[in-house]
Amino acid sequence: MGNFVGSVGKCFSFNETTRRLTQNQLSSVPVEILQMTNLEQLDLTSNQLTSIPVGIGNLKALELLELSNNRLTSLPIEIGILCSLKELKVDFNELLSLPIEIGNLQALEKLDLSTNSLTSIPSEIGNLQALKVLNLSGNELTSLFPEIGNLQALEKLNLSDNKLTSLPPEIGNLQALKNLNLSNTTLTSLPPEIGNLKALEKLKLTYNQLASVPPEIGKLKFLREIHLDWNNLTSLPIELGHLSTLEKLYLEGNFHLISTSPEVERLCNVELDNLLGEKLRESTQKCVKCLLKSHLQQISWSEQNHHYYPLPKRKAIFTTLMISSLKNGIPQHPEAPFHKLPKEILYTIFHFICKGIQ
Repeated sequence: MGNFVGSVGKCFSFNETTRRLTQNQLSSVPVEILQMTNLEQLDLTSNQLTSIPVGIGNLKALELLELSNNRLTSLPIEIGILCSLKELKVDFNELLSLPIEIGNLQALEKLDLSTNSLTSIPSEIGNLQALKVLNLSGNELTSLFPEIGNLQALEKLNLSDNKLTSLPPEIGNLQALKNLNLSNTTLTSLPPEIGNLKALEKLKLTYNQLASVPPEIGKLKFLREIHLDWNNLTSLPIELGHLSTLEKLYLEGNFHLISTSPEVERLCNVELDNLLGEKLRESTQKCVKCLLKSHLQQISWSEQNHHYYPLPKRKAIFTTLMISSLKNGIPQHPEAPFHKLPKEILYTIFHFICKGIQ
């Protein structure tokens, strides 16, 4: 382990292949760094960098480049020369655009561009055949490039906190995708091709404007968790109940999904068929019945904190149905919010559900 004195006079620890110059108020990359051609890892996180010099292209052996939390508005085209680069982190900057040369990084496996000001992404990113993780959250994207479907190795895609209203059908080509986050993107619909994501395990669609979910969602045979909370859903597709591996379903904040007119007290004195028939819309009734029949082990809902009420164990692994303040699932009385009901009444309600599906 040796020492390196940077341009601001501070001492940085390093070895022959790694340099970490974090939180040192650097306004430029030290020239000495750009001459270290054997460098494999360079961390410049949390400085005051406004640009990266073209000399960055000298670091052909570089595998990890961290530029997070600086003031960068662009990247040099020489970034595309870094043929050994496996991970590039440029999150929490002020990027307005990306050079098309970024598509030349054939070894790149992880790319984090979150929390910038990007309004578009060059289609050349579709050339990154080794890419496994792509984070574009917290930008100003209004559309997604169709070439996204070329990323056959992609396992995790985060597009949350953008301004997307739709997705290209090519999204369904991502056969290796396991985790897809589309929260808070103002989506109004999903393409039916979403059902082609055969490896998908987790799907987040929280805080959008979805009025419905395509029935093709039932083709996602490995889906374990789906977040549909805080949308404008009026019903659920029957096919959702076919997801035998589903563990968690989040439905909070869909205020039109379930009728809110009957009083909560009546729920303690009705059988399952009446409960579901009167409180749920027809398609939602069939879906929820299918889910409850053999999978449900635990029901939870929350206003601020999560409360869990165990149910008889089932053979399948469906573990949690999230129902927020009973505004979804079971209506709340206008004068007696569900989450304030005594625990004994809650157990009684769910006892009827369990009894009806055994």
